[in-house]
Amino acid sequence: MTAHQQSRFHGIALLVIIGVLIFMPRMLAGELSNSRAWLSVVLMLVIFTVVAGHWVTGVWRGAFINDRNRLSLSQLQLILWTIIVLATFLTGAFTNLAIADPKPLNIEVPEALWMLMGISTVSLIGSPLLASRKKAQQASPEEEAKAMNEMADRGRDASALDTAGRLLSNAKITDARWSDIFEADEVSRAGRLDMSKIQMTFFTLIVALVYASALASKINGLDAEGFHDFPAISESMIALLGISHAGFLTSKAVPERENVKAAE
Repeated sequence: MTAHQQSRFHGIALLVIIGVLIFMPRMLAGELSNSRAWLSVVLMLVIFTVVAGHWVTGVWRGAFINDRNRLSLSQLQLILWTIIVLATFLTGAFTNLAIADPKPLNIEVPEALWMLMGISTVSLIGSPLLASRKKAQQASPEEEAKAMNEMADRGRDASALDTAGRLLSNAKITDARWSDIFEADEVSRAGRLDMSKIQMTFFTLIVALVYASALASKINGLDAEGFHDFPAISESMIALLGISHAGFLTSKAVPERENVKAAE
């Protein structure tokens, strides 16, 4: 397939997805239940994100890859929350249109949900900013050699690996792996788990699944009054995500012990 044909394919695919979303009210008025319609919108948004990422980067996981050609946890969790919230808003608006609601877009989003989205956005923006200090430093040849040997021992191709200062990177965007989400970023910790990433993944998945279940239940039980407000989010949910993101960002800012000695 030529580059022109690929571009045409991506453009047509995105237009088809948008068309499906536009005609969702008819699906709601037919055999499709509200909860299934919501899941359909979620699926369409996921496909849209994946196709758009492939169009820009040339790889299907492109929407989740950062500037070091590694899969980014902060990008993944922001996309997750964006899809959940946007799918709910669209499904609610479509439901209101289907019942001829005079104000179909009059949907209240709770302040706590804005806070949650803000935390995710700050994490996405703050992560590369905090990591810039480590990118400005330089790992020693011994550290780089040790890191490459560590990765080779775990079956990684050394030619696919690179460094950006004291941070690991992949040589090409096609070398990005899903394991990057959980792997430590620093050269000195190559091939090891980053517990701050594990914690943020657990907390994000738990909160997202609980809230998605609440959304699906609310949408499935809609009556003639339509959809005009999102379910409330408890302060404990916000606290969980806030703590996990704080730990994640702190790990980005604070260098490893040996790094501090090298800087001194």
